[in-house]
Amino acid sequence: MVYEVANSGLALGLPFSLNPFEWSTLGYAVVIAILIAIHQLTPRGGAWYERLVREVLLIAPAIFIYFAVRGIVVAREEDAIRNASGIVDFQARLGIFHEPTLQAWILGSDFLIRTMNWIYIWGHWPVVIGTLVWLVVRRPETFSVYRNAFLISGLLAMVIFAAYPVAPPRLMPDLDVVDTVLEQSRSYRVLQPPALTNPYAAMPSLHFGWNLLMGIAIVRESRIRPVRYFGYIMPVMMYVGIILTANHYLVDGVVGGLLVVGSLWVSVALLKARGFDVWRSGPLAEASADRVQPSNPDPRHPLLAMPTPVTIAHRAGNSLDGLKRAQDAGVDVIEADLWLYQDRLEVRHSKTLGPLPLRWDRWWIAFRPAPALTLEQLLCSAASDTTIMFDLKGRSSDLPLRLLETFRRERPGAPLLVCSQTWRYLEQLRGEPDVAVVHSIGNRRQLARAGQMLERDGWNAVSIHKELLTSESTRHLLDRVRTIVTWPINDEQSLERVRGLGVSGVISDSLELLSRIEQEKELDRSNTTHACGDSANS
Repeated sequence: MVYEVANSGLALGLPFSLNPFEWSTLGYAVVIAILIAIHQLTPRGGAWYERLVREVLLIAPAIFIYFAVRGIVVAREEDAIRNASGIVDFQARLGIFHEPTLQAWILGSDFLIRTMNWIYIWGHWPVVIGTLVWLVVRRPETFSVYRNAFLISGLLAMVIFAAYPVAPPRLMPDLDVVDTVLEQSRSYRVLQPPALTNPYAAMPSLHFGWNLLMGIAIVRESRIRPVRYFGYIMPVMMYVGIILTANHYLVDGVVGGLLVVGSLWVSVALLKARGFDVWRSGPLAEASADRVQPSNPDPRHPLLAMPTPVTIAHRAGNSLDGLKRAQDAGVDVIEADLWLYQDRLEVRHSKTLGPLPLRWDRWWIAFRPAPALTLEQLLCSAASDTTIMFDLKGRSSDLPLRLLETFRRERPGAPLLVCSQTWRYLEQLRGEPDVAVVHSIGNRRQLARAGQMLERDGWNAVSIHKELLTSESTRHLLDRVRTIVTWPINDEQSLERVRGLGVSGVISDSLELLSRIEQEKELDRSNTTHACGDSANS
C-alpha cells in the first residue's frame, strides 16, 4: 500500500511522487513557500471559516517541516537506540524505570489493551484538531495563545528530535515490552500510518504535551462543566496511554509537559508585550488622551436615566413573592432569569436536565418540581412602572426573539431591559427599538474578551462580578462604557468598596441593603430640593 501511494504520482504521469517522504528538500521548500504566500494573500475576514482557512495555511507548513525533520532522523537508528539506553539508565538510577512492569498489568486483558490503544490513537490528533478548530470558531480572542504555544513547542521539539533521536520502548531490542498499538490495532494504520510517523521521536512526548495543551485550553475556555472535566481527565489518560502502549518512557511525558507549559508561558509573554493580557484583563491598555471613546451612549437606556447608585434586586423576579417584596422595597430594577424550555418562556434560576422531571442548582435537586413561573405570569403580576431586567439563560437561539415578541405583546411601547453572559443573545437584540442590553462579565475570560470587543463596539452598560473589579479594570471599563453595575453586593463592606471604585449600580440579594440605599437617595434628592429652594428665595 505504501509503495502504491509513493509511486502513484509517477503512475499518473506526474513529475513527482504523491508521497511527501519521497520529496527532495527543494520540494519541501517550494510547498512551504506556496502555503505561506497564500496565507499572506488571504484576506483577514471576521467569519469563522475565513479564520479557519488562514490558520490551516499557517499550521500546514509546520507539518511539512515535521516531515522534513523525520527524514533527517530516520537513518540514525543506532543513535536513537543509544540515547534510549541512556534514558533507561537514568530512570533506573532514579528508581523509576517501571515501564515493562506497568505494561504487564494490562497484557492479560484484551479490554485494557484495546482501551489504551484507543486512547493513544483516537485521543490525540482528533482531540488536538477538534480543540483547535473549536478555539478558532468559538474563542478567536484567545486562540492565538494556544496556537502560538502549539507552534513554539513543535519547533523546539523538532530541534530535539533532530539533535537527540530516541527510540521508544517498543523499538528497544532488550526491553520486555509489546507494541500493543501496532500488533493489535488496525486503527493505527488508518489514522496514523507508519509511513507518516517518526519512530525515533520519543523524547519529548508531544503526544502527551499537546494533549496537555488542549486540556488547558478546554478547562480555561469552556463554560460547560462536563467539558471542563474532560479537559482535566484527557491528558492524564493520555499519559497513561503512552506508557502502557510502550510508545514512551516516563520522563518523555514529563519533558513534553514541561516543554508545552514553557511554550505557553512564552506565548502569553509575547502577547503581553504587544499589550494583550488575554488571561487577566485583556487588551485594556491605558487609554491615550487622543482616543475617541467608541461607546455611543443611548439616552433612552434605563440604567443611564436612573439616579445612582442604581439598585437591582438579584433574582427577585424569579417568584411572585420575591417580585412583591422587591416592589415594596422600592428598588430601581428587579432581575429575573429567563429560559426557553420545551417551547415555554420560564422564569427560574434552577437548571433542567434534558427531559427528566427534575430541576437542580448547585446545592440541591428537586424531583417533580412545581411548574415554573412563566414570563406572561410575571409581566401580568408586576406593576406597570416596574422595571425588570431579564437575564437570558440557556442555549436556545430562539430565546431573545421569543422574549421580544412576548414582551411587546404584553407591554406594548414599554422599554425592554436584558442582560446575559451569552453575548450572542444580546447581539440579536441590539438595534431593536426600545431594547436596552447589558453585557454581563462573570469570569476573566469574558473580561479579556470584553476588552477586545470594546475596542471596536460601543456598549452602554456592563454588569460585572465584584471579584473582577479592581481600580485598574474599573478605570479601563469606564473609559469605554457609561454604566457599570456589579454583583453580588450583599454587605456594607462590599458596597463601600465598589462605590469607591465608581460603579453606577449594585445587584444584591439583600432587599434591606437596597432599601437603605433607596432611602439615602431619596434623602439626597430632598436635601437638594431644599437647597435649590433656599437659593431661589435668597
